[in-house]
Amino acid sequence: MITKKEIYGIQELRDGLTMEILKRKFIWVLEAETKDAVLGIRDNKLIWYKGTWVYGIWKGGVWKYGTWKSGTWKYGTWEGGVWEYGKWEFGFWQEGLWGYGIWEDGVWEFGTWLRGTWKNGVWRDGIWEDGTWKDGKWFEGEWKGGTWENGIKIGMED
Repeated sequence: MITKKEIYGIQELRDGLTMEILKRKFIWVLEAETKDAVLGIRDNKLIWYKGTWVYGIWKGGVWKYGTWKSGTWKYGTWEGGVWEYGKWEFGFWQEGLWGYGIWEDGVWEFGTWLRGTWKNGVWRDGIWEDGTWKDGKWFEGEWKGGTWENGIKIGMED
């Protein structure tokens, strides 16, 4: 017998999170396509523990670990995992691997950027492999290659 959780691509709910709470507070998760998602709730924020986000619009919460295939990230905190492709509008990236996509704005703390387009935001530290830097503030990190168009370099040698 297939359960409602399985229909929505949810493997497990933790921390007292129920399907009813998801429907009431985080309907956008149920509207997205996900696989093997393990979700919880803390301080009224959605917690994504692990799983695969296939496509949809992320509207807030904490991403602990998992794979992001595609979609739009509106706001939240990314703590780790693999970003394959998508659009990042705003949020806080703490660690992980960025494969490809468009970064609109936000704060990058640490991680590895493979390629894509950085439009604006703050880069605190990490490894930049390749891509296009349109604008923003670069503080620390290792620039390996790519195109620098505009922005403020603090702690990066020309």
